[in-house]
Amino acid sequence: AVYSAAITQLESAPQVHERVGSMCVSTRGIVGGYVDLVEGSAVLTIPVARSDGSTGRCIARVEAEAEWVGAVPVDGEPGQEAKMRARWLLRHMELEADGDRDALVLYSLPAALVPSPWTPSREPSLLPRDVRAFFPELAAMTQSREVLQLAVVGTLMVAMHTFAFVTFRRQQGIQREYEQLQRYMLLRPEPWLVRLQTDALAVAEIDRMLLPKASDGKRPTTSVAATEGLLYGSRRNELVQAFTVVQAKDGAHAVLFEASKAGSGWQLEHVSLTRPHTLQEGLLEAIKVQTAAEALAQMIHTMPSLLRHQLAAERPSQPPQSPPRKLRPGMMSPSHRPDGVAKPQKR
Repeated sequence: AVYSAAITQLESAPQVHERVGSMCVSTRGIVGGYVDLVEGSAVLTIPVARSDGSTGRCIARVEAEAEWVGAVPVDGEPGQEAKMRARWLLRHMELEADGDRDALVLYSLPAALVPSPWTPSREPSLLPRDVRAFFPELAAMTQSREVLQLAVVGTLMVAMHTFAFVTFRRQQGIQREYEQLQRYMLLRPEPWLVRLQTDALAVAEIDRMLLPKASDGKRPTTSVAATEGLLYGSRRNELVQAFTVVQAKDGAHAVLFEASKAGSGWQLEHVSLTRPHTLQEGLLEAIKVQTAAEALAQMIHTMPSLLRHQLAAERPSQPPQSPPRKLRPGMMSPSHRPDGVAKPQKR
């Protein structure tokens, strides 16, 4: 309502036509200022120019107040619905162009309210008038409680977004570093190595879940699915130390195993189980001071082996043996007698 009434007066005022140098006035453009429905005040800055946009560009400043502002309340403070239906009165209108020392005031009435901190600045500055009309006065904003609250909330939001961005970039850097490590440690899927992997998964009792492939037959691009089932590690002489990440029904698991050459085949010496993120953090931390193969060997040797627990569970329990019987002097062990009875020895 305030904007519609203001542009109607601006487009029909003779002073405006004279100032812009044309009877056809355009008010199209970006409108600055504010409208406060709670306090009942409004200040708008509206661009004014010729219809062809050639010359005569000005900024109109319009100030308005609701009809209930400054009136003596009969039934108390008007409600929200009454404020929304209230009429607005234009109390001040002026026109100013760049380079003008004083603005052209079309009319002005005394204000019933103190200017809001969001009121566009009138103070001269290095900014052009077209730009300055869209920004509140800084000195008034710093004294407003609402502005300080907005600044605190905005600062917290910026800090939260900055923290999230830094964390995200750090995670991306860690993921890229781990992918480079995986490419370096990738092992060829030879038959004997695949058999060792199968045996290690059997020892770990992984209920493996098959992941669907993409429509083009390639591996999925998720962090676990992209490397699911691949083997990483090192082979040195007759010792293999490797790990693989598989997707199970209870989540992703990293299976580490160590095998040694036994005759014409290979024998598992160690099998352990951990989560992929634990393996990733451990490897990336260890390779800062040692090689990738040494880092993997350190992780394997520091983790409890499932093979030992399995052998301990499969070992049959033996009945407790009674302590050996003590013989008195002159007695022979039953094992030395034909009848198995101990008798005193003759001297």
